[in-house]
Amino acid sequence: KSQSKVPSVMTGFYAQAIHIAAENGHADAIVELLAYGADINSMSMGLTPLHLAATKNRPEALKILLENNAKVDIISELDGSTALFIACGHGFDVVVRLLLKYGADTSIRNMKTGAFPLLHATVNNKMQIVRMLLHDGHADANEATADGWR
Repeated sequence: KSQSKVPSVMTGFYAQAIHIAAENGHADAIVELLAYGADINSMSMGLTPLHLAATKNRPEALKILLENNAKVDIISELDGSTALFIACGHGFDVVVRLLLKYGADTSIRNMKTGAFPLLHATVNNKMQIVRMLLHDGHADANEATADGWR
């Protein structure tokens, strides 16, 4: 009897296998799961594999997801964030650079706070990210929150 080396892509208690692979940075597992039809943009607990890779600073996993057409600007059902917003707040420069390279939109507000990635990076004093957003991401230096606070 042959044992499959590919974990099930059925939704489990917490997440699908692709979510677990993304969160833990297992790029090879992501490739294998995608080859067997894993949904690259599926939500589990309000997050996609891309959100999890960004949250945990897993650039190799993030790159595989982006190369396989993960939606770069998908908004989390958990907290209203894009992967770019999350990475900017944490100061994950390699992740931010990859997201920008794949077309992440710097003008998408967090759905709960109304803040842009630039404001999130600034509030958290992530100056390398601030510079990257302004220079490479062409963020607007005059962006304000939804309520007008700057």
